[in-house]
Amino acid sequence: MRALAVVVVVVVVAITACGRIDFAVVPPDAPLGACQAATFGTPVLVHELTSTTNDGTARFSPDELTAYFWSDRDAGAQSDLFTATRVSVTAPFVVDALADLNTGFGERDPTISEDGTTFVFRQQDNGNHLHVASVTGGVFSDLGVIPTLDSGNDAQGYLVGNELYYDANGDLFHSVRTGTTFSLRIEISELSTTYDEGDPVVTEDGLTIFFRSNRDGGYDIYTATRATTLDVFGPATLVPNVSVADAADGPSWISPDGCRLYISSTRYGGVNHIYMSSK
Repeated sequence: MRALAVVVVVVVVAITACGRIDFAVVPPDAPLGACQAATFGTPVLVHELTSTTNDGTARFSPDELTAYFWSDRDAGAQSDLFTATRVSVTAPFVVDALADLNTGFGERDPTISEDGTTFVFRQQDNGNHLHVASVTGGVFSDLGVIPTLDSGNDAQGYLVGNELYYDANGDLFHSVRTGTTFSLRIEISELSTTYDEGDPVVTEDGLTIFFRSNRDGGYDIYTATRATTLDVFGPATLVPNVSVADAADGPSWISPDGCRLYISSTRYGGVNHIYMSSK
């Protein structure tokens, strides 16, 4: 199984030469499928979310004006949660620590509901546990470990609609959400192998899933589809262009229109950073 901790490799990464990402944006209310004829391009570093340490698991509000991610930049040996905001999709991000939820234990893998009221994250307190927080007036209140899901090794929660997708011990699961409570987990067994699967990211309509797996050696990004949300997912296939050899790559967020896939990757010097691939 994949180790959940990221090993920090001390390197000098030439990130300062990279410019801010500018890209054509399909309106947030555009129907899913507006860009489905194209494949994802080569991922580009999201410069404004990048530090000289590890950064990862960037998730966004539907309008892509607010991002949540984890970073080691201020925490030394532990990770903290951060938020980044911008006034438009072409404006620069302003990054700030998410102080309401950061502790000395290490927090990662943030995800927020579409209405902005429920927030799930991983805390590394004697294991890996998914916590749920309520969000009211910009204040995040940690409600504690999600008891119905806790195995002691849970990570990469992803909220979409009334469901939470996540990984535990190298397999993929989902749970139905009602407010800040969650049903018992259900394994997505059709995507399980004897290898490690994790980092589930699901499109807004629930019909396409992206995830990482080491089934072919390194950690690469795969996808699978289904006809309806009542069906099982079909066979997984490698997503072209977004993974590289000798790196750990995993998806973190897909835009509502399906046109932009954000990923975490160690492709430069073994340090984890945030990238975006667009169609």
